Amino acid sequence: MKKYRQAFPKSAFIIYGVLNVVSLAAIVFSSLKLAGTGELVSYFPVLDVTTIAVFVAFMVLTALLLFRAYYAFTEKTLVLCRGLFRTVLDRDLLAKFVYDEATAVGALYYADPHSSDVARYVVLHLRKRDLEPFVEDLRRLKSDVVVEINLVPPKAEV
Repeated sequence: MKKYRQAFPKSAFIIYGVLNVVSLAAIVFSSLKLAGTGELVSYFPVLDVTTIAVFVAFMVLTALLLFRAYYAFTEKTLVLCRGLFRTVLDRDLLAKFVYDEATAVGALYYADPHSSDVARYVVLHLRKRDLEPFVEDLRRLKSDVVVEINLVPPKAEV
């Protein structure tokens, strides 16, 4: 099974990093209050335990979102995984893949398995270096899928 990691902008890593540092600080502060170190005293231990649990869960979820976001091809399906959410698309449902090179965002159109006249789509964030192998694997999965790549127009020289 060939996997392609979901592309995130660098700003997402910075934002999640800052949020995780703040979360870690809240966990340490609440832990120190529970331990009663120095002048820090926990007047409401349930609130501090809840704070620790919520921030630990937040840190785990952001780590899952960043590091368990991928697209994978199996023999008969395309698997889209984003954190805790996983979507499996059968190859017979796939219809069209449109990729915009300027934004590095693609849309994969597929037929709704519950309705014959409805088309749905899912947004794919791919790195430019992964585009060509992804399209090859997509065509290997389903040879008659329509692929459109919107290229960035060259800048006109003045």
